[in-house]
Amino acid sequence: AFLCGTRDEDFLVRASSLSNLGELCRVLGFRVGPIVAEVLNCSRCLVTSDPSVEVRRAAVMLVSLLLKGLQKDALVVLQDVLLELYRTLKHIYSSDKDDVTRLHAQLALEELNSDVLAFLFPRPSMSKR
Repeated sequence: AFLCGTRDEDFLVRASSLSNLGELCRVLGFRVGPIVAEVLNCSRCLVTSDPSVEVRRAAVMLVSLLLKGLQKDALVVLQDVLLELYRTLKHIYSSDKDDVTRLHAQLALEELNSDVLAFLFPRPSMSKR
């Protein structure tokens, strides 16, 4: 239902749908797996083509919330689109005119960075045997 709301004529409905979808993805975490490609494609299309700054902000926030919900599982779930996602976020961060949109892109990049670090360098278990 939220994905259908992203096609509404009213920019506030589109932005609200994206925000709600982001919260849902954050709460569901790894269980959002089957629709993650569709969600990311929708977000990418809206970031690049929507004239409303509020919708672009919400689309980037959606990605940030999705990454937050997936945590270290982000690398497994997003393995097919990870490079494209990273490049899109870097492009938004370096070239978008809206400071809030750039902030959301920065937060998403930081979340992705922490996920990669957690995957590459897992915390050692310091238990005595």
